[in-house]
This record gives sequence, C-alpha cells and structure tokens, in this order.
Amino acid sequence: MTARFLSADGLLLGESSGPRLLAGMRARRLAVLYLSLIVAGLSLFADTLNNIAGVLILTAALLFGFPRAGRSSLAAVIVVTGVAFNTMPYLGLYYVGYDVQTAWFALFLAVSLILVTYAEPGRPASTMPGHWVADLPLVAIYLVAGLLLWSTDGLRQIAFYAGWAMALLHLERLHAGSRSLVLRGSGLSAFLFVIGYFVVVLWEGGGRIVQLSFALGPVLLTVHYRTFRLNGWVLAALIVVLSFVGRVFRFGWGDGLAGLAEDSGAAPITLTSYLWTTKDVVRVADTIFDQWTLFFLNWVPRDLWPTKPLGIGSTFVDMVLGREGVGAEHNVAIGFFGEHLFYLPYAWPVSAALLVLAVIATRRGLWSLCAPYYSALIAFDVWLMTLFWGGMAAFAARAWFTLLPLISYILFIKWLDRKRGVKLGVGTRDSN
Repeated sequence: MTARFLSADGLLLGESSGPRLLAGMRARRLAVLYLSLIVAGLSLFADTLNNIAGVLILTAALLFGFPRAGRSSLAAVIVVTGVAFNTMPYLGLYYVGYDVQTAWFALFLAVSLILVTYAEPGRPASTMPGHWVADLPLVAIYLVAGLLLWSTDGLRQIAFYAGWAMALLHLERLHAGSRSLVLRGSGLSAFLFVIGYFVVVLWEGGGRIVQLSFALGPVLLTVHYRTFRLNGWVLAALIVVLSFVGRVFRFGWGDGLAGLAEDSGAAPITLTSYLWTTKDVVRVADTIFDQWTLFFLNWVPRDLWPTKPLGIGSTFVDMVLGREGVGAEHNVAIGFFGEHLFYLPYAWPVSAALLVLAVIATRRGLWSLCAPYYSALIAFDVWLMTLFWGGMAAFAARAWFTLLPLISYILFIKWLDRKRGVKLGVGTRDSN
C-alpha cells in the first residue's frame, strides 16, 4: 500500500514524482524557489551577489514567497527566522566588510519553501471541547507553576518548558470553546505577562531565541484561531525592531549596526562560510550520525547515557577554534547548513535534504498523534528557529522538553474526551 499524504496545496504526496512535487507549489513559491537556487549558485560558484544587494533581493523574495505568514505558524516562523537570523546579521556583516556568501540565506529560503508546502497538514477545524471556567485558570496555573519551579535545581528547564506547553494546550481549548475576545485576550495576556516577568526579573541575557519562542507560540496560536490577523510585512517590521531591542537588552548599544556582525546571530553565517572555504581541511571528529542521534534523543540526561555525543557547537570549538580563553561549557552556533558541511564537506546537501524530510515527517507525525489540537505543531514550529540557528542538537535540547510533555498531555486529554463520549473532528482547510 502506498502512503498518501495531502499537502497544504492539495497534492497527494507518496503518489508523486519529483516534477509533480514541484507542481504542488504555487507559482509564487515556485518562482521564489528557482530564484533562491540561482542566487545560491551564483554566490557559491561565481562569487556574485555576496553583498547588500543580494541580501535585499533575498529579503524581498522571502516576503514575496510568504505574503500571508499570519495564516500559518510555520510560515510565520520562517519569516521571523529569515529576518532575524539572515537579513539583520547579513546587513551587519556587510556593513563592517565581512566576506561571506549570501548562499546560506538563499538555501534557507529554498528549504523553507519546501517545508511550508509539504509539512503543513492544513488548518484544522475548531472541533475540540473547551470551557473558559477550567481552561483560563489552567493557563495561569501551569505558567506560574513552571515559573516557580524555575529556581529549583534540576527542574528549571523541564518545569518551565513543560508548564509553557501545557498552558498552550489550554489556551487552544479556550479559543476553541469561546469566541469572546475578552477571554481569548486574557489567555494570551497571561502568557505575555509571565514571559515578560521572566525576561525582566529572571533572565540573564542568554538565549534570546528561547525567549522569542516562548512569546511567539501563544501569539501564533491566537492568530491561528483568527482572534486577530498578522500580516507578513508587519511581522517582519516587528522582528527588525525586536532584533535591536534584544541586542540592546543583552549587550547595550555602543556599537550600533556594526554590533550585529559580532552577535551570536551572525555566527552561523560566518562559520558556515568559513567551512565552505576550508572544506579540503581534514578534521577528526565524530560522524554526522551522532548529530542525527541527538536530533531525536538529546533530551536523555547524560547520567543515563554516559556515551552521549557532544553537539556540533561544542565539537566545533574543540576541533577548530580551541578552548584557550573560554570555559569548558562554551559552544557556538554553527547553523543548519554548517553542521552538515563540517561532517560531510562534499556530501552535505544529501544530509541536509534528509533533515528536511525528517522535519516534514516529524511535523506530520505530530499531527497524526495530536489532531485536532494544533498547539503541538505550533510548539514544534517555534523551535525551528533554533534548528536553523544552532543545528540538530541545539534544536532537540529545547524542542523535546516542550514536545514530550505536551504530546503526553494531549493524548491524556483526548483519552478523557473519548471517555466522556466527545467526538473530535479534524478539518483540512488550507492554512497557506
């Protein structure tokens, strides 16, 4: 039997050849895909468009390819990632005279077009039960509980991530069970208040992507249920502002636009470009299979897995940069493509393509387990920023602390619903 999956554009995956897979893309996206591949080729093999003009072309292509990012959490995350971790750092790098390829921005755009076309199961109908009398208090209870346990040794990461995830589920039930803007807004406000308190009082400046993911998740869920609309251009403008605000919050503003070039957000671009120019250098390191293992199992404690591999961020410091002058825990962000370039200097496109397929399969698998609850997909989507920025191990170190408790909780809630005789329906409205 051939597996059949319906893409967001109505194409039956599993019955399709390569050309028909491309045919599943709308003309707008297909045009952007071809443009991004052309720019990547010119950048890597002709050393052209490696300048501000190339960045502006790709930024325009990003916004042209995802004009309705507010209708899909995945598309919204792509716009955020494209602007925050490509447009902004690239402009900073070229502003101070760095010589890096725009190809990594172009390839990010190509990968994103494939993901948003084939990883999206379609927007579900609001067919799960919910009642604000229970769901609104539970949103606050789970968030506050995670916040209180943050200061407890050994529980801080697990507790806050799990509390955020379970609160997100009840925010979704609140939206499904009530059309009141006051109640829906109260649920979103609870998230933003707790996250705001966390940032202002507890946050020490590191992990800005984590804070952005925590804040973005409930916003995208609220948009998903049409409480308000979010235009892709407006989202991009907000991210430009937040990129500066986040950097000022951590580093101050003494170096202006040039500081973007020294920021950790620019590290994946500079390190990937370095690996491209030094791919003939022989390095002794673990294999890419270790990173694939971490992609799925990095949540397992090292105490239970003594031979657990190191992530690419630590390995790169050990093998390339050296640890002189830095701590034993220091690591760097090497990016989606840099990770594969490090281990497979010439076969890296194969491994990167397999990762794209793994993301599609994982996202669709989440939908199969959790439908009609969309909160699991939103939780997955917001951590894709970490995947593009830091690679597989970095993604898994954050995403699974959210997804594992959320999946278990959703399955438990669905079991309770079935015990009560509640029928859960799933719609297939296109979200893109």
